[in-house]
Amino acid sequence: MKLKWERGEMRFFCVVRDEEVVAKFEMYSRMKEACEKRGVEWVVIESEKVGLSSLIDMKLGVGDIVYCQHDDKSSGFAERLLL
Repeated sequence: MKLKWERGEMRFFCVVRDEEVVAKFEMYSRMKEACEKRGVEWVVIESEKVGLSSLIDMKLGVGDIVYCQHDDKSSGFAERLLL
């Protein structure tokens, strides 16, 4: 069952510096697993690798969630562009 809102399906944007590094942590894998179980689209944004135009093109919908895992300049910048 996919969760739906007025504009479509719900997405969980997880902003990280490097997915390969954070994928080793239990909290990351639990969040990803929870999204998969609930039919929420899991979208990883690697702040040090993503292009500016890609972030500008991403539009948040009603019900979308943004979680910024790191407190650094590149992750904070990516998060602000999404919001």
